[in-house]
Amino acid sequence: MAAPAVSGDTYTIESGDTLGTIAEKLGVVGGWQALYEANADTIIHADLIFTGDVLQLPAK
Repeated sequence: MAAPAVSGDTYTIESGDTLGTIAEKLGVVGGWQALYEANADTIIHADLIFTGDVLQLPAK
């Protein structure tokens, strides 16, 4: 399965963030699942993200 297209924009994870809160805050179409799929090569598990890591945002 091909990785979803990314927009070229990034987001740096802040303390207290979850994929769900990031997706909601940034209006990511497809929610946390789309954010996770766009970063599957760097995120070990959807519930395990680290402050300071940089996420690629999926294309709209």
